[in-house]
Amino acid sequence: MTDTPGSAGDKSEDRKTRADDRLRAGEWFWLIPACAATGVLAVLLISMESKGAQIAQTLALVVSIITCLLTVHRREEGASILPPRSSRPPMGHRLLTVHRRGEGASIPPPRSSRPPMGHRLLSAIPLIILTVTVGWWTFVHKPDANVTDLVMVSDARGMRDMAQASVTLPAWDSPGLADKRRDKIALTLRLVNSSQVGNCVAPATLEVAPTVDGKRGSPVTVHSDEEVRLSLTGAERKAGAHVVLALGDPMCEVDLVVIEAVLFN
Repeated sequence: MTDTPGSAGDKSEDRKTRADDRLRAGEWFWLIPACAATGVLAVLLISMESKGAQIAQTLALVVSIITCLLTVHRREEGASILPPRSSRPPMGHRLLTVHRRGEGASIPPPRSSRPPMGHRLLSAIPLIILTVTVGWWTFVHKPDANVTDLVMVSDARGMRDMAQASVTLPAWDSPGLADKRRDKIALTLRLVNSSQVGNCVAPATLEVAPTVDGKRGSPVTVHSDEEVRLSLTGAERKAGAHVVLALGDPMCEVDLVVIEAVLFN
């Protein structure tokens, strides 16, 4: 059975429609790996808490610079390809004319079925950033180490105004800390009122100073349930913190509790 000119034209149109559909699908396919990598990166940054926010700010700066450079590059590339405006043919003559069966039909020139280079590059940027971030965090920066269960607190019960307490970690070479050695420690201390009456916790302050191999560093003043970050740089044997309580009321009596202790770089 011989195809009529009309049926042949219909088949050609069908093939052209399917090719256009594949082309449109290819143009958007790059979004899938880009969105997946961005989602994984967001979850990773959220799990890092406050330090994840700092990393996110740095990554935002890097991505904005790269995006600006790509935009400028694409504009310069397009300007170098296009001829001067005075030498460009009219819009109607920019179409590719194909003569078939004696009739002229103007159709746009065929487009490549591969996604544009810019799309492929944009899909690769989140993957590159994710790889670099995970590698740096794992092998260079190292994850945070929660050591709340390992810290020991002395003289922390029945504390009055100007009382002192010590928060110490086991020796660095002990089994619990052998793989958790870091440069800094984040402590969250809480005061618990020993009496059921009185307002002793709210106005109280804690003067917390790092202790590195028995040497006391510069103190930092915080309140109850407020995180304090101390440097442990140079510690070879033991590290911890020295706490001085300021209540202002000689009748108040409180207990000191370590809510959280995290080692980090």
